[in-house]
Amino acid sequence: VKESEARYRKLVEFSPDAVLVHDGARILFANTAAARLLGTEAARELVGMDIWRFLRDEFKMIAGDRVRRILEEGAASPSMEQEWQRLDGSPVAVEVQGTFMPYGGKPAVLAILRDVTERKKTAQLLTRYERLATIGKVIAAIAHEVRNPLAVVAGMSQVLRSKLAHR
Repeated sequence: VKESEARYRKLVEFSPDAVLVHDGARILFANTAAARLLGTEAARELVGMDIWRFLRDEFKMIAGDRVRRILEEGAASPSMEQEWQRLDGSPVAVEVQGTFMPYGGKPAVLAILRDVTERKKTAQLLTRYERLATIGKVIAAIAHEVRNPLAVVAGMSQVLRSKLAHR
């Protein structure tokens, strides 16, 4: 049992995703990735902290409902993007998934958080580039439509110039 527990602890500790266990109010366990994500030096600093201090106000109601369902029904929650805030108040976009897990003989929530800040920035850049490409296509089409009549005008002006030169 001890060997199995040590294996799982090592697995969680070396996970690139943040792992938090909380009772719906206080953090009971956090791994190193959670400490990095939330802005602490060590994971043990998070233990005992209010879990809700990290959630932005606009996500608290939805998250509260998810946590309640997990604790009361033992149901897992599907992955959801939320914006959390680090201890210094800076925002961090995360994808959160939670499930029921007994911890210390009491009901708790195992939450896995993945930092999706870079993915969101990349998606925003891609959207911007797509918009710029669309604008470029529109400008090219307008230029083409303007160029056609100008070609006629230029051609007619050459004809007029040659007729006037022969007079």
